[in-house]
Formats: sequence, C-alpha cells, structure tokens
Amino acid sequence: MKRLFLAALLAAAAALAHADIIYDNGLGRDDSLRSGYYSTALQQQRLYDDFSLAGARTIDSVFFQMGLTEDPFVGAFTFTIYNDAGGGNIGSAVYSQTLNYGDYAAIPNAIVSYPYTTFYDVSFATSGITLGAGNYLLSFYGLDLEFRTANTDDPNGAFLIQFEDSGDVFEIAGGMPFRLDGTTPPSTVPEPSTLLLSGAALGALALQRRRRRKG
Repeated sequence: MKRLFLAALLAAAAALAHADIIYDNGLGRDDSLRSGYYSTALQQQRLYDDFSLAGARTIDSVFFQMGLTEDPFVGAFTFTIYNDAGGGNIGSAVYSQTLNYGDYAAIPNAIVSYPYTTFYDVSFATSGITLGAGNYLLSFYGLDLEFRTANTDDPNGAFLIQFEDSGDVFEIAGGMPFRLDGTTPPSTVPEPSTLLLSGAALGALALQRRRRRKG
C-alpha cells in the first residue's frame, strides 16, 4: 500500500508540470492564395507574428519553416520575442537568441518553392523561456531568410511586416509557420485532477490502516 501511495504522489507531482504544444500557428502551404515570400535582412524587412498565452508557460523548443535563397543554408539568424503593444505596434523585447550553424536542425520539406530554393523544417532549443499570460510577437531575422506564410485556416489571421528604412509597419493576411513547444510550470494551486489523485491515495492509505487495526 505504501508503494501505491508513493506512486500516486509521484503521478500527482508529474501532473503539475507536463510537456505540451504551447502554440501552433500552422504549416506553410504552396497551394494557398494567402501564401507568399518575404525576405528579412536581404531586403531589410522584419516579419512579426503574434501568439497568446492563457497562463504561464515555459518554451523549450521552437519549430518553424523557411525557404532559403542560399541552399543549403549555413548562416546565422536571430529569434526574438516581443511584447505585443497592439494596433500594429511592436513592444519591448523579452527574449532574444542568436543561432549559428550547428545550433539548429534544418530538414528539407515537401513545399514547392519555385522559383526559389528548398524550404526547410527548422527546429532549435531555447534556454528555457518562461512567459506569463499575455499577448506576444515573435520574429526570425537573418541574412537571406525567405518565409512562406502559413495557412492557419483562420480568415482573420495576419502578421506584420516592417520596412527598416522607413520604420513603417503593414499588416498582411496569413501567418508565419511556427510552433512553440514546452511545459506548463508547476502551479502553486494544484489542479482539480491532482487533488483528486492525492485524495484517493490518502483515502486508500487510511483504509488500509483501519483494516490493520481491526485485524
């Protein structure tokens, strides 16, 4: 019974923090009218897309898709998360990470990128970004990065493009293809399922003790 009790407690603790998809913005498509190609540093443009968190989350890894004007791509790029100031305004940066060749994995995918070169599924680990509930923007920026917009099946989906020479920001229908993976940090208030599990373990232990006393 002690083993059962300990197992229940371990399961309850594990339930407090679990791996999950933090945010999924969809995959790139080559057959969508909303798809398009946008350069970043090559044409002095910055792309931003938004995501929202309902509660605190820790982002451990990032997945996104990009096409490259240089194939294979062996360069560096920077991943940055900003506060979303709303109304097409970019808030302050809350996290930034520069990735050099070898810091990320890039695997060719099936997206047709003519007249450009190969599109890639790119993934990399972060240093562990814990963000609170709120609205954010993210950006991938680097020499010769070409992005295919994602078909998120959301007719109201949009991302921002900023021209560095003028600072002007425009909204474009579609979305950047990315996914954020990570964990939900342990909560100071146990979830209902955790409370039920712990209560069941304690009840079983109490019942076992009563049986021993009667015996």
